[in-house]
Amino acid sequence: MKSKDIFSMLIKNEIDISVEIAQHWSKYQTLSVKEGYENIAKIQFMDCAKIAINKSLFTMEDHYLEWLEEQFENKLPNASSGSTMTALLDMDGTFSIFEDALYEINDDICSELYDEMIKYQNTLLGNLRVERGIDLH
Repeated sequence: MKSKDIFSMLIKNEIDISVEIAQHWSKYQTLSVKEGYENIAKIQFMDCAKIAINKSLFTMEDHYLEWLEEQFENKLPNASSGSTMTALLDMDGTFSIFEDALYEINDDICSELYDEMIKYQNTLLGNLRVERGIDLH
């Protein structure tokens, strides 16, 4: 297996996790606006996020969970650049975990993988829209 393939597999795993957490965030947003469901929605979201985060090989769980809890106060619309949804789906943040190691191997591989991972994430998000009616933007 080539190093590019290994990095591709690792990055795709992190993208899968971020998309999964974004789906849970979307569900939280839907439930939290209903009278009396805000606390239940928060608990459900955090439980689901913990499960997803445990699939990551790179996420510092405590810091990430703390950041997620702070996001309950973020009321920006999902399409806003400062929204929680935008942060959850931020490819640059996900990719930066691997960037230094990729540059050590080959600058071209880094650029190729970045483009491939953007396409991969867009495909995932497109499939959610088409197959399940979920639009995370």
